[in-house]
Amino acid sequence: MFKLLLFLTLLTIVACCHHGRSHKCRHERPSKCRHGGKLGCKWGRWSERPGFKKYGKDINEQLIEDLSRDLKRIDDRLRRLCNDYENAGTRELFGTYSYALFIPLPGVTADDIIVKSKYRYVYITARRPPPAKPYTEIKRLPKLVDASQGYWEYEDNELTVRFKYVNSDTNDGDLYKCGFDYKDSWITVPESDDKYEPDIDVRFALQNAEVNNKINDYFKNTTTPQPDLDTNHLDTKDQVKTEDS
Repeated sequence: MFKLLLFLTLLTIVACCHHGRSHKCRHERPSKCRHGGKLGCKWGRWSERPGFKKYGKDINEQLIEDLSRDLKRIDDRLRRLCNDYENAGTRELFGTYSYALFIPLPGVTADDIIVKSKYRYVYITARRPPPAKPYTEIKRLPKLVDASQGYWEYEDNELTVRFKYVNSDTNDGDLYKCGFDYKDSWITVPESDDKYEPDIDVRFALQNAEVNNKINDYFKNTTTPQPDLDTNHLDTKDQVKTEDS
């Protein structure tokens, strides 16, 4: 009789503890309890995508805020002064930037790609052979860029773009040095995509329709440079403007 009472007591304790853990698991930590809490919180599963928080709603909202801040807080007065200064005959050089796209685009040539830029962002759209949908990619660079006078080529999944780089630094009175060779300036451009560390991984953020619409709105009216349709390659000679020319 004593053994039976002891057995029932232990069984009751185990049942109560298990119910308490399951109850807590289901109601307080649902992300770890997709199984319904049968094994308690200790053995509950994590969410199916461990990195969801990194690329979830919060990070998409942060991307929108970053885009809005960067695109709205760029000093209009600085850009006007840059344009005026360059039109007065300042030295103007171009540089190239090459990197591999995030995914291979078989069957795509440079004629199928459009490159736009606005402030620190490079916006790429590529028409792919049917039934594939157009591909969109955005790069965020350390400095202001201008692709309105640029060209690009695409081969073996490597996109090379010719940009005019814009310097927004104000040190040593160089506020108006807006167009010059980045190799001889403070402007640093990654030599390869391996060295490029974006503030936010926009590859995943672009999967969010709200983010995609926001980006498209920004670039909708951006000037699109046109490549040389005959050769469709970069102009290897930098164009230089001096006071004598």
